[in-house]
Amino acid sequence: MRVGVPSDEPRRVCSAPRLAAIADGCATALPELALHAMPIDIVIAARNEQATIYDTLAALAAQVCPEPFRVIVSTNGCTDGTADVVRRACRELANERCTIELVDRPDPGKTGALNAAEQRISSPGVRIFLDADIRLSPNAVAALAAAVAGPAPRIAAPRKTLRPGKSWLVDFCSRCWLYLPWVQDDVLGGGALAVNAAGRARWQEFPKVVADDTFAAMQFAPEERIVVRECTTAIRFPNSVKDMLRAQRRWVDGGRQLEASPHRPPYGPAWSGKRRLRAMLNPIVFAAALVVRCQRIAARLFSRPPQAAGWSPPR
Repeated sequence: MRVGVPSDEPRRVCSAPRLAAIADGCATALPELALHAMPIDIVIAARNEQATIYDTLAALAAQVCPEPFRVIVSTNGCTDGTADVVRRACRELANERCTIELVDRPDPGKTGALNAAEQRISSPGVRIFLDADIRLSPNAVAALAAAVAGPAPRIAAPRKTLRPGKSWLVDFCSRCWLYLPWVQDDVLGGGALAVNAAGRARWQEFPKVVADDTFAAMQFAPEERIVVRECTTAIRFPNSVKDMLRAQRRWVDGGRQLEASPHRPPYGPAWSGKRRLRAMLNPIVFAAALVVRCQRIAARLFSRPPQAAGWSPPR
């Protein structure tokens, strides 16, 4: 879904011919990526994701990628069978291109889980941080690795798509959010971020914050962020309005916590406030932004604050 909003600023997207070829499944694109010979590690923090983690790992095992890659799943404080599902995936899904490892931590906390997984990575290369309930298109790992290849710091994310849920109202609000051009044109919000070695060197360990994805993305200037439109991430939103508001409050409060913390990143959103106002001259964009704004007000009024350490995803 695209919005025809005029802009005087260039879009930060990656649509090079080699990525288009990868997206089309063209084998001629694969040797070019193989020349980089860069290690690829995928890091997933998972807490109480028994219902979703296997499908996420199955989508990774089915990737068409010329380079082998490793998936490290770091469970943290799970009270369900997430770790057992990951162990089963290690046996059933791993292949010559995709290896899967488990780090099972008793303590809850997503950033602690990310740090524990990264301790297993010894060589620099491409690092992809993936939410546990995200499905990548079959070309995503190769396309993201190609997008961030090179010595300059880069961060990349796939184009965002939606997986239909059980609530028509949640789906409607989610589509309004996705319709906003500043959502589609930034790397945040899709549950998948790829960085190269120079980009990952911008910070040490993840600090104890709720908005870990915002912390990572905003280590990069807007021109260093790449949306790879040739691959997709399928986002699964909550199944009820109550859980949607809870997740929305977690998002907003997490951003405010990061702004007020000593770990505040050096850069801000890709779209300035003035640019967003210009975009809202389009009545459809204005209506979508109004729905999203009302949703955030409702989240503040009717949802409890999140708990940074022990939060688990709403279902």
